[in-house]
Amino acid sequence: MKFIDNIYNIPGSCPFWDSLAEIYLNEFQNEKLGLADALFLLPNRRACQALTNAFVKLQGLKPTVLPQIIPITEIEDDEFFFSSFDVETIWNDLKTPISKEERLFLFTRLIMSKPNEFGIPQLTPAQALNLALNLATLIDTANNQNLSFDKLHDLVPEKYASHWQEILKLLKIITEYWPQILHERNAIDASEFKNLLLLKQAQIWKNSNTDKHNIIAGVTASFPSIVEMFKTVGELQFGKIFFSGIDKYADDNYWNAIDENHPQFEIKDLLGKLNINRNDIKNIKEATNPDRERLISEIMRPAIVSDKWLDINKKINKNKAISNIEIINTNSQRDEALAIAIKMREVLDTPQKTAVLVTSDRNLARRVSSELKRFNVDIDDSAGIPLSLTPIGIYLRLIIEASLNFDKNVFLLDLLKNPLTLLGNSPLEFRKKVYKLELLLRKSDRNIEQDDEELIILNDLKDNLSTLNSQLLSDDITFADILKTHIDIAEKLASSDSALGKTFLWRGDAGKVAVNFITKMLQTSHNIGKISGSDYLYLLDELMGLETVRTNYGTHPRLSILGPIEALLQKFDYVIIGELNEGIWPKTPKADMWMSRPMMIDFGFATPEKNIGILGNIFYHFMMSDNVIITRAERIDGSPAQKSRWLLRLETVLKALGTNIIELTNSNIFALANNLDKPKFFKPIKAPAPCPPLSARPRKLSASGIDLLVDDPYSVFAKYILKLYPLDDLDRELDQRDYGTLIHTIIEEFNNLYPEQLPDNAFDILADLGYKHFCNYNISKDIASFWFPKFLNTAKWVVEQELSYRGAIKKVHNEIKGEVAYSLPGGEFSFTAKADRIDVLKDGSVNILDYKTGKIPSKKQVENGHALQLLIEGIIARKSAFSLIENNTVSNLIYWQLGKEKLEISSNIDELLDKAEEYLLKLINTFDFETTPYHSRPTPKFIPKNKDYEHLARIREWSVQEDGEAGDE
Repeated sequence: MKFIDNIYNIPGSCPFWDSLAEIYLNEFQNEKLGLADALFLLPNRRACQALTNAFVKLQGLKPTVLPQIIPITEIEDDEFFFSSFDVETIWNDLKTPISKEERLFLFTRLIMSKPNEFGIPQLTPAQALNLALNLATLIDTANNQNLSFDKLHDLVPEKYASHWQEILKLLKIITEYWPQILHERNAIDASEFKNLLLLKQAQIWKNSNTDKHNIIAGVTASFPSIVEMFKTVGELQFGKIFFSGIDKYADDNYWNAIDENHPQFEIKDLLGKLNINRNDIKNIKEATNPDRERLISEIMRPAIVSDKWLDINKKINKNKAISNIEIINTNSQRDEALAIAIKMREVLDTPQKTAVLVTSDRNLARRVSSELKRFNVDIDDSAGIPLSLTPIGIYLRLIIEASLNFDKNVFLLDLLKNPLTLLGNSPLEFRKKVYKLELLLRKSDRNIEQDDEELIILNDLKDNLSTLNSQLLSDDITFADILKTHIDIAEKLASSDSALGKTFLWRGDAGKVAVNFITKMLQTSHNIGKISGSDYLYLLDELMGLETVRTNYGTHPRLSILGPIEALLQKFDYVIIGELNEGIWPKTPKADMWMSRPMMIDFGFATPEKNIGILGNIFYHFMMSDNVIITRAERIDGSPAQKSRWLLRLETVLKALGTNIIELTNSNIFALANNLDKPKFFKPIKAPAPCPPLSARPRKLSASGIDLLVDDPYSVFAKYILKLYPLDDLDRELDQRDYGTLIHTIIEEFNNLYPEQLPDNAFDILADLGYKHFCNYNISKDIASFWFPKFLNTAKWVVEQELSYRGAIKKVHNEIKGEVAYSLPGGEFSFTAKADRIDVLKDGSVNILDYKTGKIPSKKQVENGHALQLLIEGIIARKSAFSLIENNTVSNLIYWQLGKEKLEISSNIDELLDKAEEYLLKLINTFDFETTPYHSRPTPKFIPKNKDYEHLARIREWSVQEDGEAGDE
């Protein structure tokens, strides 16, 4: 049985790649150059790197001759040409493979032409691209499993839901068109090309009976082409096959019960197709930890034969099996990331020791990478980041967003503030200009002249983006045309006063990936046909998301963050299995966009549960490492997380062994992570109480300023002493403040037109004035549809009030300013006010009226001094200090809540004003003492309406009650 003699198993507890390298270094120790002629076929590129590192490490400082190493499932053209494959023979027999980008765009175009099959009137290119990606994966899987899409005709549509029937029709159309498209291009699908490549090379080796050393190692895929390669290599004179971690401890009942969920299923399936009994495969090395291997085998025991757990104590030495296994439970994913970072940092204290975090949760990987920076350790997630999230990807997206939103300052400023934008300026000077521009645009009282330097920058940017703007507004344009303009503008905007943008824009890892991406897009994007310019941004973002940027240099040599597949079979001193929760280990199988589960089974595809078995195999191998740390967060994003099925099985097996999983729990790391950021003591912050000198204190306040001084003196300190003013939001949407201003303006104009007699058609005139102002205010139709009917109701209410009120009125005065000064011990102090309306009555007295579109104060608030505006206006009126108003007798103080209600204070006016005047003077005299602080919210139950300065006062930090609850805000 020559075939069996060439197949070996390396026990799971042995370092696979180190063991393999050691075997062949010993075999070729007397023939140094002979190793260069050997060919290793491995599962993926990370495995190739691991074997290379193993050869180099075992050789130490000696010069190392490396063999040829090829990833059999990821082989590319360059590896094909520079390997010992019979290139000339195979290449002449095969057509050129179509590029994955060209195939993707062709699929996208086909899918976009058939939107009705998805139950929607139109598919965007970005939506079609996602469907095309899934379709490409489906076709690759079919090619790898040697399944023909002719079998689609054997599927019975009536068996499936109606929407799947429609998608099945489209799938049939595409799979019929695809061979025709390939024939027209004289090309072959890339996955089919790789399968034919392996089959033809296997046939060549078989016919020639080559005497070269061909080795398959670590491969468990059971695709027909790979199975044929296994059979051929196993029959060769110097062919060898190495498996890892075949379970030799499982009895026949156990082995026969293994299904697709089991870690050993893939290797069982492969051995079945090779017609090999696992017990006939020799272990080439002794297991370094057989008790751990037995433990993991029992953890994965199928449920149907789990009764054997009753005898587990007879098989396993518990102490050896669980030695150096730790479990860290944390409250949240943030705590988990910090605990992992602490553990990895701890490993660095031991020279030459290595550690790896293995997780498919990219969020956890990024968190751990970030937490390690606090220890000055740089480590990158090997999965990299999408090009769309790199600085160059963000810069390219900002250019498109700014080009699409010429009228939105927020998008234009986002682009101007990006570090890559320079517009021909030096970086320092340009940042200063952009800062001044933003400050100007955020001021509500700004007055920009056309020749202002800040506006020149804005116009210059718009000029540069104008061509791209017109292309993005086009309904019929090619992706490549927009991309060319896009890149030209990106380089131009990035140019400084001393260098062109293209000289540094494409530097670094992200820059190189971006250049390759742009090149591929320009060469192949014509296959998608013409698109609408408005779809360009979303399509570009999706395409950039498919490109991965990885850091090649500067990461820590002894720490790694790897995905499960790429970490498989690699050797580390400490293996951290992160986020051992259901949904991560294993991942929940995703629904396919083109086939439902019943359709996939009927077609002949493996069920999605096979991926659970594959991930289980990875967990199976990691658990055999020398030091294993299992971590999990009990809550993810605030929701309880469920333990992984394999962790639950570990708990069950440990109970059968007479121990408890708590014995494996490392609470020290969890406690350290919890306490790492806790301060030694808490010193509560005090509420701010600034005491500026008298010379800095304001000597003039408006009525609204006085209200602020009563409710929140700290806001007066910030506004009138520090001169801090809130900046407007960029492109601020209209809100209730604008509505109030608009209504005040309309009523003011109406009163100016009719200050005495009210016209007969008052409502119609007021409504017409409202319509004119609404038009001039550039209010959107959406907002106007709510505001204008509301205004008409207000106008009706106002006219009704005026009809019953104007009989006693001689003349109406609008927006009248007034000021009164007092000589006080601290110096002269002035009260100012701008009255909405002062009406001179026929008896010579005046009414002071204030409009509110919001809630009006209560009578009690006015009388208690918590609504001082009308009282201050009354005080000024009594001293005849309003312009154009000579009358000094106040009859009424009136609030109108427009459209709803009114408040009229007419009794004891003089007494109320005297009391208010006394209170105001006392208030000012109190603040004229330099020891009087400007407290923040001195009366907690009265919350000021003005909250512009609450962040400056740090209210949330000091307004805490004794019971620990946040204070009233």
